[in-house]
Amino acid sequence: MAPSKSRSASPLRAPLQTVPPLRNSPFPGTETRTRHSHRTGTTMKTLARLGILSALAALTPSLAFAHSGGAHVHGFFAGLEHPLLGMDHLLAMIAVGIIGARAGGRSIVLVPLAFVSAMVAGAFLGMAGIGLPSLETAIALSLVVFGAMVGLARPLPMAAAAALTALFGLFHGNAHGLESPENAGGIAYAAGFMLATS
Repeated sequence: MAPSKSRSASPLRAPLQTVPPLRNSPFPGTETRTRHSHRTGTTMKTLARLGILSALAALTPSLAFAHSGGAHVHGFFAGLEHPLLGMDHLLAMIAVGIIGARAGGRSIVLVPLAFVSAMVAGAFLGMAGIGLPSLETAIALSLVVFGAMVGLARPLPMAAAAALTALFGLFHGNAHGLESPENAGGIAYAAGFMLATS
């Protein structure tokens, strides 16, 4: 005689009373609800995660643009937001800080200072309409070089680290200058991105 199949053999078909309650629910007050939906078998935790992920995705469509400075932002605030909204500039800033901190001593200040100073020079070139050759390639290369510098077993000497960060800072600054809003004041714009970078 074959064993009979009972409905309680599968956890998805179990009566709702026998399923253990949720623990560590993301929503207060839902700890006593049942774990599985009686129709789909989807856990409430998965549904909560999907809901949170969907809400976050709906809030961030503008991040698909590298630099989303609108016409409503001018001068200082345009300069302040520009390095923070471009992933390439943001990664470079973080890497330069790590490079200076790893080297220690005076490099903690001098390496980032070399980067920011060269960035200002490059920005004023860009605001004057002078674009450096292979700008985007140099910015991409800077991320590779900065990543390698961060990953080195021993940090580079201060002079070499400052020279490399200044070289690439010139290109990053030139990109800032070329992308500055037409009606943004040059000094205010430069002050904004200097503050954001430092």
